[in-house]
Amino acid sequence: MNIRLFLCLSTSLALSLNAQNVDPDTQEQINAAKKQAEKMGVKMPDIDKMMQESAADDAAAKKEVANKAAATKPEPLASLPGWIPALDGFQVTAGSGKHWIDNEGKEQGTMIGTVAGDPHAVFKKWEQSAKPQFSGPDTSWSPTIGSVNGKHYVSLHTFRRDTSGTDLCDLTLELDTAASGKSKATVSYIQPSAGCGEKK
Repeated sequence: MNIRLFLCLSTSLALSLNAQNVDPDTQEQINAAKKQAEKMGVKMPDIDKMMQESAADDAAAKKEVANKAAATKPEPLASLPGWIPALDGFQVTAGSGKHWIDNEGKEQGTMIGTVAGDPHAVFKKWEQSAKPQFSGPDTSWSPTIGSVNGKHYVSLHTFRRDTSGTDLCDLTLELDTAASGKSKATVSYIQPSAGCGEKK
């Protein structure tokens, strides 16, 4: 038997097999290939080990698929999670709050409301209490503050680690000039299934 052909055949067998599902005919071919390798003085790939690794990879892939939660439909959200710094005077727009579980098992939510004052002033006041919650390693605090046609707005996307230091707690705040000296506020978040807890 040609050495190159023999090695290709044995390796192909190993990569295409699952250690937990080898039929007798295939096992016989593997054993014959091992004997042939010994006669030819060729170092045979460790097929058993390769099959075990392949089986472990398959099991890990199946587990990952099983662990991924099916995304759920949005449901009403009565209040924002406690880890999100409160906006003083925030008045929720009825029926605007909703949350759902995405296909990674994380909770996403959004809520719209109004708060008295200009967006720039509202943000600066809120920033004093909120920014310390998003400081340190693996955090971000980069607000965009501007004006369009004389109307002020603020956009902020920030995040930090949860209390276990494993998953990210993601927060987006949008403030836009509204009528009657108020600002429209849109708060969106993403948190792990266990929540984010209060930062200590």
